[in-house]
Amino acid sequence: TWTVDRERPELSAFANNNTDTSAEPNVTSLGVRFKIPFSYDAVNEPKRAAAAAEVVVAQEELALAEREVGGDVAQARARLDGARKQLTGLEARRADLAAVLKLIEDAQQTGQTTFNDVIRARLQLYEADLARASARVAVERGRSDVIQTLGLEP
Repeated sequence: TWTVDRERPELSAFANNNTDTSAEPNVTSLGVRFKIPFSYDAVNEPKRAAAAAEVVVAQEELALAEREVGGDVAQARARLDGARKQLTGLEARRADLAAVLKLIEDAQQTGQTTFNDVIRARLQLYEADLARASARVAVERGRSDVIQTLGLEP
């Protein structure tokens, strides 16, 4: 920023055409004006104070906007971390249920369990797959929210 303590000088030209019939008919005047404004503290101090106040207001608005964006980013990142942890847990659950289903199918082939147990295990594995797919969507949504909150993509 820079300070201008005085107004800029002005240079202007004028032409005046008088058609007063009492003195001389059609008197045309040509002229040049040059205005040099002088500055003094009584004029400049209120301007400086107003400019300083505007700077303070702008800085506070910027700080508020930065805090709001920072809070939004922190919330989006927290949601993304939660979604990632949930996905990790659901993937572990799905892996465990897949191992249990394998054991139940082997036990059913040897005649140690009923077909109902196999169906129940397959249903639980299907529900785990569905929950894992939903968690993947939540993770991608969380990534998108973080990117959008940072203003990197709309």
